Amino acid sequence: MAIYKLFPEQDNTLYSMYPSMNTGIDPISQVSNLNFAIDTSPSVARTLLQFNTSEIVDVVDNTISNQPFDVYLKSYIATAQGVNEDSDLHVYPVSQSWNNGTGTYLDQPITTDGSSWNSPVLGGGDSWY
Repeated sequence: MAIYKLFPEQDNTLYSMYPSMNTGIDPISQVSNLNFAIDTSPSVARTLLQFNTSEIVDVVDNTISNQPFDVYLKSYIATAQGVNEDSDLHVYPVSQSWNNGTGTYLDQPITTDGSSWNSPVLGGGDSWY
């Protein structure tokens, strides 16, 4: 059985607590839904991953198209807080382009040159649709 590893072309974590912050070059991607005592709204973090479509098509068409296969997204925990063993991670496609940007978590000043909670593009342009 062959193993094929495909790596993202770009990745970014979006934070509801910092809606204009870009973290396009941060080495850690986060997924969270935290509730703090100071606010009734949860602090949510979601990760965007973009893979090269032609690499995916090549693997499917040229190697596994006539065989059953499994696909996994490997993600590792750097720190864990309030995670249950039976937690589910849901993955959904994004239907529009977005910019990776050059920010890291809590840059000072906050980097806004790519996608954020508020916008998929440079500097907080149009909203997500």
